[in-house]
Amino acid sequence: MTNWGKFATYDAKALNEEVKNLNDGDFPEIPNGKYEVCIKKMELKPTKEKGYPMLAVQFEILEGQFKKQRIFMNQVILMGDQNDKYRVHTANTFLRSLETGIDVSFEGVAEYEELVSKIFEVASELEFVLELGENKGGYKTYKILEVFE
Repeated sequence: MTNWGKFATYDAKALNEEVKNLNDGDFPEIPNGKYEVCIKKMELKPTKEKGYPMLAVQFEILEGQFKKQRIFMNQVILMGDQNDKYRVHTANTFLRSLETGIDVSFEGVAEYEELVSKIFEVASELEFVLELGENKGGYKTYKILEVFE
């Protein structure tokens, strides 16, 4: 039997009240369109299932009906196949569109992780007009139209 004693100090009654106030993750679907956003998080991380390197960006909408809602962009960059060049190109194009003044190139996964971190340091201080769309294959597209300081 497991010893759960370390959790005995939790206030179950208070926790249950907080649980009642949650919205069960029922977040509105953000429709395609243009949004003024900031970047709350940006990192290179592994995909859940196979561990492929993925550029993950979390935007927060700053104005309008969806203010304070989040838009999540996940762009796998390497899967070890002939399409890696397109994936890296898509990620590089997005990173350059943030206009941080940092040179964007892929020199390896570890180096790319460091590059993404440096770009996030600058980009987290900026605001953007993001166009959320969809390509012919039905995949979400993310295009930066304007950068504000």
